Amino acid sequence: MGVNWRVWTRKGHRWGAILVALPFRLVIVTGILLQLKKEWAWVQPPTLRGQGKTPTVTREAILEAARSVPEAGVESWQEVDRLDIVECAARPLIYRGRTPRPDLFNDQGQGWIDSEGAFSLDGANADGSVQRQGPVLTPRAIHATNDNEPYSFHSGGANMLFADGHMLFVRETVTLEVFAALCTRAAGEVADSTTY
Repeated sequence: MGVNWRVWTRKGHRWGAILVALPFRLVIVTGILLQLKKEWAWVQPPTLRGQGKTPTVTREAILEAARSVPEAGVESWQEVDRLDIVECAARPLIYRGRTPRPDLFNDQGQGWIDSEGAFSLDGANADGSVQRQGPVLTPRAIHATNDNEPYSFHSGGANMLFADGHMLFVRETVTLEVFAALCTRAAGEVADSTTY
């Protein structure tokens, strides 16, 4: 009783074809599901849309609220043109320059838009390894590090939201002194727009 090679060859080819076809079938089925994912909620839940409404508070009401605080010294919108929100991308991960540093720990732990994620403006050296040494040793205000400094993945600068509602792309070459002047109101600094 010999081995029937013809039968074993057919069986081998059949099982080999099934094994080879499985990944192709998987790719085809998942490709179809990806194409139809928005059509079927069981594949991907529908995108939630906000129920936002137009703000009911007027700009005049906001200005009046600011005027009601005597310590603020606000009389017009020209006096509230300072920075309010800045980007600090990739938190809680630490970046030095454009390099992620998983070996470093960020005790802030919040994302860039988190209201609990406030940070100070300390300045950093060019590679972000030294901070809080003053404007001579740590003159970089933007993009040296995201460890409590303004940081984005935009080329050449970061977006800033000012208290009067306007947005501005501030160049990464801005000095620490000019950036600090953009953040304060009562100190009376005048920041020349060509420097940021």
